[in-house]
Amino acid sequence: SFKDLANLQDRLQKHEKFDAEVEANMDRLTRIGSRADELVGQSHYASDEIKSHVSEMKTLWEGLKEASARKGKLLRQAIILLRFNQSFATLTRWLSDVVQQLALKDLGKDLPSVRSLQTKHQTLQSDIESHKAAVQSLQVVSNE
Repeated sequence: SFKDLANLQDRLQKHEKFDAEVEANMDRLTRIGSRADELVGQSHYASDEIKSHVSEMKTLWEGLKEASARKGKLLRQAIILLRFNQSFATLTRWLSDVVQQLALKDLGKDLPSVRSLQTKHQTLQSDIESHKAAVQSLQVVSNE
């Protein structure tokens, strides 16, 4: 599922292993191409067929690399989006709590209760200040 971070990370890890396997086979492809060039250079009777096969092989190889790169990019983007959505949901819940705390009409009934409310308000202000980086981080990610 694309809604589970662990699953996405697992898929990306498997995809990266696949990419490594594809790259590991590049040498094999090069050797086949070199051997084909040798055969064509020796005027092999099936030179046209060899050229056709090599051309098809290169086209398929490029298609594989492009598709693999596209899938890797999409997996990375999905992970970024999921992390963003999780962070956004957490921040939204926190912000909702802050709004509720600020909406309280309690102004205190005596000096000790006013001081207690003032302390709570200062703590809330500090909490808001400490969340600025998270908000800015989400803004940066959302603009990308």
